[in-house]
Amino acid sequence: AQTLLSTDQRFRDPALAASAYAEAWALNYFLLRTRKDQYVTFLRKLAVQPPLTPADEARRLSEFKAVFGGDLQKFDTEFIRYMSRIR
Repeated sequence: AQTLLSTDQRFRDPALAASAYAEAWALNYFLLRTRKDQYVTFLRKLAVQPPLTPADEARRLSEFKAVFGGDLQKFDTEFIRYMSRIR
């Protein structure tokens, strides 16, 4: 999830866009199902940012970590484990 969170580059690459959107959908699904309150907090933080103002990688990651915790490897493990059970 780290590359998905830190940059939009995969969405801009035609060869990677479909997988990026699939991963983004899965991440949204996971967060809504397992961390709804944190997700709402995160979305509210994003909503107050100036529109069309891109954030750098470090800022994007720090904002995510501030809400969901700093261990992205642990987060990824939980995310992958959860999504692997979805049929």
